[in-house]
Amino acid sequence: MTTTSGTLNTFGDALNNMGFWGASNINPNNMQNNCVSVSVAHMEYYSTVEDFWRDIYNAPLPDQPLNLWQIEDMIRRTQYQFRWVEFKSRTIDSQHVTAYDLLRFNFPARGDGGSTGPRGRPLALYKRRDGSGHCVTAAYELPEAVGAPGHPRVVEGEPTEFTFQDWQHGEGVDCAWDVMAADSIIIGYQAEFLGSVQEYNSAIDGRIARMQAGRGTGSYDY
Repeated sequence: MTTTSGTLNTFGDALNNMGFWGASNINPNNMQNNCVSVSVAHMEYYSTVEDFWRDIYNAPLPDQPLNLWQIEDMIRRTQYQFRWVEFKSRTIDSQHVTAYDLLRFNFPARGDGGSTGPRGRPLALYKRRDGSGHCVTAAYELPEAVGAPGHPRVVEGEPTEFTFQDWQHGEGVDCAWDVMAADSIIIGYQAEFLGSVQEYNSAIDGRIARMQAGRGTGSYDY
């Protein structure tokens, strides 16, 4: 698929139309336009994206792309609010700079006084040069200098290293090569919890219960 009007309004995966990737356990029906739902469901420790969608919408999962407003609404239903930052490939001093390099050297965590960054695992929404788009999960490792125990400091001028995992068409398939070639990348990361302390504890308890029940894999920095 291609994104609506060649923009980042919608996200899907055009490569699967060529049979490039297979199905995944969390996406058992092999839907082609649910990459955002799959990524968020994985981050929330659900075993299938259908379970996740029923829990937050009480409705069957549609096989259709989401725009940014719908993505934000979905995340808010998990009681989290994300910040979104977009990086676009551009020319700087007559040299082409990729969206990925701009992300590595300008990740939002680097501007908060040297802390180790936002909590949670980011989402990466990206648009390829052909206009198609996709959503995957990301993980990052900040360059750290020696500091007090438990309070490392970010090394200024050094890039943040990222990995990217696709859960729509495989079990955490490494798709860094695809993101690195993207024309634009939107990174969304957890900014705050929308609710009371009791609601926060309940949400975390739910995640832990799903993880212990085997509804999802992986470890996260929540």
